Amino acid sequence: MDGARPLESPFQTIVRSLPDVVSRLRDDGTVIDMHVPDAFATEFPSGRLGGRRLHESIPAPLAAKFDAAVAELRRSGEVSSYEYAVEVGGKQRHREVRMAAVSDTEVLSILRDVTPLRDKEDQLEASRAELRALAAHLQSIREEERTRLSREVHDVLGQQLTAISLAIGWFGRHISEDEDATARLADVR
Repeated sequence: MDGARPLESPFQTIVRSLPDVVSRLRDDGTVIDMHVPDAFATEFPSGRLGGRRLHESIPAPLAAKFDAAVAELRRSGEVSSYEYAVEVGGKQRHREVRMAAVSDTEVLSILRDVTPLRDKEDQLEASRAELRALAAHLQSIREEERTRLSREVHDVLGQQLTAISLAIGWFGRHISEDEDATARLADVR
């Protein structure tokens, strides 16, 4: 069949349908194979990395993260991951990279855009901060109300006790002949 595209394996079909960058790499960062969806085309232009080491095309701090993730993968035998931020089209995007061993010298890397998730986390944290501020404000209002009520109770009770004390004194002066009443008034004072 002239011009016909060769059939892909089911694995290749699945990989090509993913919205993520999927790469097969050597431990040293050499790109063996790479699937780059259109959404990542400006970051990973077609053919730019094939057969080359990542370290030649990515910033040194990002290359160090890759090396650390490969070392962790080899040490633990478990999937390793890391995140980084990159500016794309004037906007900051957040990326997550997960790696698994394919062989003793190769890894499978899946790079995903986690910007929407990070944006939601930022919104959630902002909401939590607003709730904390609101709770602190409500607590402040409660404290102010308690203080106001305390002053009011103190003032009213103080006036009433003063009035009672004056009344007791008046009664004490007018019923001084009755010893029982005088004793009771002394107890009340």
